[in-house]
Amino acid sequence: MKKVVFGLLSLSLLAVPAMANEQENIDIYTEQPIEQVTAPVTVVMTLHERQLLSRSITQWAETMGFKVKWASSKDFRVFRDIELTGESVDDVLIQLANILSGPDYGLQIKLYAKNQVLVIEEW
Repeated sequence: MKKVVFGLLSLSLLAVPAMANEQENIDIYTEQPIEQVTAPVTVVMTLHERQLLSRSITQWAETMGFKVKWASSKDFRVFRDIELTGESVDDVLIQLANILSGPDYGLQIKLYAKNQVLVIEEW
């Protein structure tokens, strides 16, 4: 019997000799059940106090691998830090779009995922 250890997981391998024209049989068992643990992914966008909105969005987008085209003559200063979180980039952008599409801002967001371009423009 051969015992192989991988980190905390111990596998014991038992090889049964094969007869002519038969495939080799290997029984594999674990001493403990294997659990797959995946950590939840969280995407965070922080709009920084005293920074222009265009700058905060551009900084975040660049860290996510996107280019930003600010296609609006309007820009806004962020008065306090605002943190948007979600399970994906889309979740965060939906939250941002809900804020920016209101009458106070009048902006819309378009994400061109294939080209990795984020466009912010007026309605």
